[in-house]
Amino acid sequence: MKSIILIYSTILLIACYHTVVTVGTGVLSVNYESFNTRGRIVSGEPCDPQPRGNRCDPEFEICLRYENNNNALFNCSSPGVVSPQITTARYDDNNNVEFGRTFRGTTISNPVEYATDDQFDGNFEVVIDVVDDDAVRFPPQRIDTVLIELTVANASSTSLTFQGLRNDTPSEAAISFSFTCDTDYYGSLCTVYCLAQDDTSGHYTR
Repeated sequence: MKSIILIYSTILLIACYHTVVTVGTGVLSVNYESFNTRGRIVSGEPCDPQPRGNRCDPEFEICLRYENNNNALFNCSSPGVVSPQITTARYDDNNNVEFGRTFRGTTISNPVEYATDDQFDGNFEVVIDVVDDDAVRFPPQRIDTVLIELTVANASSTSLTFQGLRNDTPSEAAISFSFTCDTDYYGSLCTVYCLAQDDTSGHYTR
């Protein structure tokens, strides 16, 4: 009898209230590290004719959404884009942009934090649109578009590299990302809800 009481007391001591959700709420943090234009516009031609050194003047539009249509290319005007949406100023004469702690011409901090809710299923897409804005010589010309499809199950603090859609010498974007659970959510996908409590449902202290 004493053994039964002891086991029952132990269960109460560690009991948590659990609920199953698709993915618990949290914060998706994306570190936009760098973008290499390869010195070319979307046609494959150089950004600048020689002898100017072929340096692009890239401007970026970067956005993220949680819906993953798989077969539908989305852009920053598509439904479901999550705030903040990033539009940078021009990075003059720079073929390989290192974004740093803020994006040029904005007050948006990098890494960028995106709040999620209980409708988030763990999948998300990032699109990076880039144009060459050499206002002195040419109207803006598209450099490339990088479309990135990811899941929080593969979160990595290590840099991940993705190629653009340009056929000839595609550009490259490097990012890393993490997903942090909100308070009382646990697990790699935040699927375990464990509430600190001291009542008839159980007793638990952190």
